[in-house]
Amino acid sequence: MDAALNFSALFYAMFWWFLIVGFIGLPVLLIMLGVPAWRRPLLRHPRKVAVMGLVCGSVVGLTSYQLWLNHRERELLNPRLDHAVVVGELALPAGARVHLNALEPLDANGEPQTHGLASLSSVEFPAPHVVAGITVSALRLYFPPDTEMLLAADQVIDGFPCAGGTWVTMSATEQTRLQPERWRFTACTLVAGSVIAAETWPAQSRVSREGDAYTVHNWLAEAPVSLRGIVLSNVIVTLDAQRRLSHWEGQLENPVTVGEWQYPHGTTVAQNRPDTLMFSPSPLSPARNLRTGQRLGRDHSILQRPADGRVLWIKPNGEIDAPDS
Repeated sequence: MDAALNFSALFYAMFWWFLIVGFIGLPVLLIMLGVPAWRRPLLRHPRKVAVMGLVCGSVVGLTSYQLWLNHRERELLNPRLDHAVVVGELALPAGARVHLNALEPLDANGEPQTHGLASLSSVEFPAPHVVAGITVSALRLYFPPDTEMLLAADQVIDGFPCAGGTWVTMSATEQTRLQPERWRFTACTLVAGSVIAAETWPAQSRVSREGDAYTVHNWLAEAPVSLRGIVLSNVIVTLDAQRRLSHWEGQLENPVTVGEWQYPHGTTVAQNRPDTLMFSPSPLSPARNLRTGQRLGRDHSILQRPADGRVLWIKPNGEIDAPDS
């Protein structure tokens, strides 16, 4: 292993040495040959001059040729379309800048691979362009199942208001990656002030689809969310297929008192049913009973009815099968 690393380091050093000598030596040699006072001493050793010129010229020539090949390959892999084309069922307008993964039909191992426009990985459109009924500025085709589209403006997608200038994620299969009409909504960033589950969500809140259900969260948002009158951060809300609230949880932004129990900032609170709340305080900031002074045991949670503050149970977290159980 050490020998291989040493050889690689030696090869790398020699490569850069030849490169520097070539690109510095060739101009110096040409300058010296152009100055009579320097040219005469050099011509006394024509073989040495010829070898030096050959080495420097070869290094410069081969390096320049490789740079040209790399530039040419980048141009071929990232062309701008001079006319509209349809790739699979994906229509691309003239002027679109497309980025391809491969030009050749075979990979380095001689195995077939997707090439040409069929290996499309991303597109920048010259003007807002409609894909699957959504107006977008750019498109990214990752390996399935993810595809992303940059929204040109605020738009309603799958019933949710998604913010312009952000990426909406769609799911696809290997067979449907070039069939936009068969893509399925996965996630987007909500428009600031969107009302979901009867609550207002701040900028950078996200909605995601999971099967037939949806989740909404504010993990990336700078502002908290007021949910059922409780101010929370790190909120996640689960909606069923009909967009009805089925579960929510978050962390208290401010201390909250329910019945005899006071819960500090950072306490996790969750709800499955409208008539109960489950509080799970941090071990560093336990809940406290205001009447008795009792502190909640480490790694314990409390289920209460917020209407009258009644404690339904206090359990170790390891014995809780599900929130509000």
